[in-house]
Amino acid sequence: YVNLATCYNSLNKREEALTYYEKAFLLSPELATGTFINNEYGFMLVRMGKVREAEEAFQTMVAQPEQWKKSKGYRSLALLQMFEGKYAAAQENLREAVGLNRSMNGVLSEFRDHLFLAMVFRTKKNVAAFDKEMAAAEAIRAGNKVEPYFMAQLGTLYARANKVRDAERTLEDMRASLGDLLAASGISRSNQSDQASFHRLKGEIEIARGR
Repeated sequence: YVNLATCYNSLNKREEALTYYEKAFLLSPELATGTFINNEYGFMLVRMGKVREAEEAFQTMVAQPEQWKKSKGYRSLALLQMFEGKYAAAQENLREAVGLNRSMNGVLSEFRDHLFLAMVFRTKKNVAAFDKEMAAAEAIRAGNKVEPYFMAQLGTLYARANKVRDAERTLEDMRASLGDLLAASGISRSNQSDQASFHRLKGEIEIARGR
């Protein structure tokens, strides 16, 4: 059922997806707090206008005893709060996620949470805090290989903050890492996604230059 739900969700057939998610959770309640399923299900609810139900789903994740589940719940809750413009609350939840991921040595997850925090501070026009989060992400990247998709997110933040030289430096680092199978990666990585990330950041830099 959960696989059917995921397929319908990807086809934007959300009512059908919701039906199968509910059937899956009825048979196996633990699926509702699965690593990827909770976030996927929750943000489908957001797209359906069921924001409070999505918040409840993410709060359920936060309430789990496993730290890795808590960290994912805090991030999902923060992203929902960013969507709602509740940046102070999002900031606190992302701080919780950073602390949990650091304690578990979840370097890629911590890297991503610092980028989300940087987005919060860029929106709030807090330049010093933005720079601090970007520096924290760079420190993680310095000691770990990171796949191009996530490097592109770092570079995009630089480009949109008019830090073009930093964005260009990130692009050159990406060029060197294309196809590096040892880089910390997400589950859907491929050579095509690496190339797409590279060219997406290249485009962001051209926009930042005014071209």
